[in-house]
Amino acid sequence: MPAEAFQRYVDLVADGKLPIRIDRVFTMDEIGEAHRIMQDGGAVGKLVVRVEGPAT
Repeated sequence: MPAEAFQRYVDLVADGKLPIRIDRVFTMDEIGEAHRIMQDGGAVGKLVVRVEGPAT
């Protein structure tokens, strides 16, 4: 995707004109379950994996 098109997309999301539907939020411990749901096509929206802790 060209940078200009991507920026337009980001701007629409930031302005609330293009909502993103989040299906479920997972922890890193649940990453296997998230992958299975994604692979099986079971998500209606985006699957989010919450990463916590210090960067290494």
